[in-house]
Amino acid sequence: MLLNKRKLSLLFVFCLSLFMVYAQTTNSLVERYLVKASDAYDNGQLVEAYKQINLCLKISGEDVDPSVQMIARTIYTKRLERIKKNYSEQDFIDIKTNLNEYPNLANATMKKLVQQIEAQVVAEEKAEERKNQQEFFETIQKSTESTSEAVDKMLQQTEASQKRQEERDIKNVKKEQKGDILSCFLINNETTGKIW
Repeated sequence: MLLNKRKLSLLFVFCLSLFMVYAQTTNSLVERYLVKASDAYDNGQLVEAYKQINLCLKISGEDVDPSVQMIARTIYTKRLERIKKNYSEQDFIDIKTNLNEYPNLANATMKKLVQQIEAQVVAEEKAEERKNQQEFFETIQKSTESTSEAVDKMLQQTEASQKRQEERDIKNVKKEQKGDILSCFLINNETTGKIW
């Protein structure tokens, strides 16, 4: 029994020392990524700063240090401002996902920026839809006009063809009438023997 207590005590001390080493390693990693994020932000490398601060947040887990939160809020706010100016759906989804994962990180400014970007996206989608509808309407209108013009040309051609046919028919009738008159004249001459 004494042996079991001793083993249990040693196991407890070992686990406690592992936990302390892990905690120190975690803190040093957080500090290292925090410094990298801060340096990248200071050098204007916002994308790199964003990556580094996200590593900090992941390592910290739910227990995020206030200094990490402060720098993260600064970087996230700046990133949202850039997304608002030059919208990138992938970047916006990424930042929204991270804000959902770390709800304590979002402040009023970030929430307002997210709402503005969402409203901007909706407005742009509606404008694009109106533009597409207008282009579709114009295409239909042009198609209708082209069809109408083609029908008008076909009617004109048909009318011209009918007119030419009528003129031919009239000429043929006149020829037939002349032929009939001439035949009558010749037949009459043959029977009466008179020449006019």
